[in-house]
Amino acid sequence: MKRNALEWAILVVSLAAIIGVVGYLVVEAVADGGRPASVGAVADMDRGTASDDGWLIPVRVSNRGGSAALSVAVEVKAIVGGTEEVSELTVDVLAGGSEVELVAGFSGQPDEDVDVRIAGLETP
Repeated sequence: MKRNALEWAILVVSLAAIIGVVGYLVVEAVADGGRPASVGAVADMDRGTASDDGWLIPVRVSNRGGSAALSVAVEVKAIVGGTEEVSELTVDVLAGGSEVELVAGFSGQPDEDVDVRIAGLETP
């Protein structure tokens, strides 16, 4: 069966598009995959709110690296009524270049700013 010029043109454009997409995906995988996970966390005290059980503070956890981080453990410490309280949070999977918001809970409004730290994580 003989192909006409339109069929050949569509074939060439389709192949070019497929090769372009595959090439882009390969470059992205190689470029970002080489950077290790770089995880950090910040509490947003200004958005803290009272709840029925105490005080809730949003915590933003981000991964600026190219690789995923697994089982990210976040520890948030606060002084409430003169007593230190600890809220432990976990993110199962945090992809490279992504960010999630968690909420830390305390028995009451903290007396001062909270301390946030990454307690540990796994790398794939």
